[in-house]
Amino acid sequence: MSGIWPWAQVNEVVPKGTPSIFDGLHINMSRVRGRHHSARDERPAWNSDELAAVLNADLFFGIRSRRSWKKPGPHVLRDERYWGILIGCHSGMRRGEIFQLRVRHVVRHKETGIWHFNLKDPTLDLKAGGSARWVPLHQNLLSLGLIEALVEGREENELLLPEGEAGAEKTDTLNDGENSPYGSAFGKWFQRFKSYHGVRADVTFHSFRHSATTLIINAGAQPNFVEEVIGHESKTRRSEMERYYKGQALIKLKDVIDRLILPINIEKMTEAARTGEPHRVSDTRRQLTA
Repeated sequence: MSGIWPWAQVNEVVPKGTPSIFDGLHINMSRVRGRHHSARDERPAWNSDELAAVLNADLFFGIRSRRSWKKPGPHVLRDERYWGILIGCHSGMRRGEIFQLRVRHVVRHKETGIWHFNLKDPTLDLKAGGSARWVPLHQNLLSLGLIEALVEGREENELLLPEGEAGAEKTDTLNDGENSPYGSAFGKWFQRFKSYHGVRADVTFHSFRHSATTLIINAGAQPNFVEEVIGHESKTRRSEMERYYKGQALIKLKDVIDRLILPINIEKMTEAARTGEPHRVSDTRRQLTA
């Protein structure tokens, strides 16, 4: 912009000798980026009505087809949309963390028997800071058969949640509080899904992190362990976790995650899951897009 002023004087757009209005103008881009990230991370949490609307949607109890997810029907398609929402709200994990997981990242600890997402695998592309962690599976996910649907009988290097075709939503602008390319097609669809169910525009998939944090702390969990589950870096978190070996830590973290109580009819959802379609996005899409 400072180069415009000399041009304007040469071309007599402004009188020669007039002081430049751009002198001294400087934008600190690092501060601008900092404000942007701060605003992104401070997105509001889901309220109870919004959570109830989404978690009691037909998607979990029967829809007409993958394409016609707004209409009730006989099919419970336990695909990446179904599991992506449930994992996100039951763990506080980021979209980019969830959608780069492979089957081998869902691990059962030999001593404790605790199933957990292993986000400490060095091959994962995680946000800097405290993102490397173990996240035990919430009891609801186990009751719904996540292990049977997504882990058992699959190759360890398969993506846990391979994305289906984006469809019409692939042209949407993705503004869900995250820069990760992982799960972008899901993210665009999810914006349409949550808006259809009356969720505020500034509440996004990333907001599940804030909701999970608040609900778990309100349930009486120690903040240090909540930070460990969610992946918020702090000195107190690190110093606390260094006291435990893996089995002890997982027991503590499992207690924390199971304190998360959501407005979900788990019995009804579990019953619907028994008649759900198998997790094979390509097969589901081929059979049910009509």
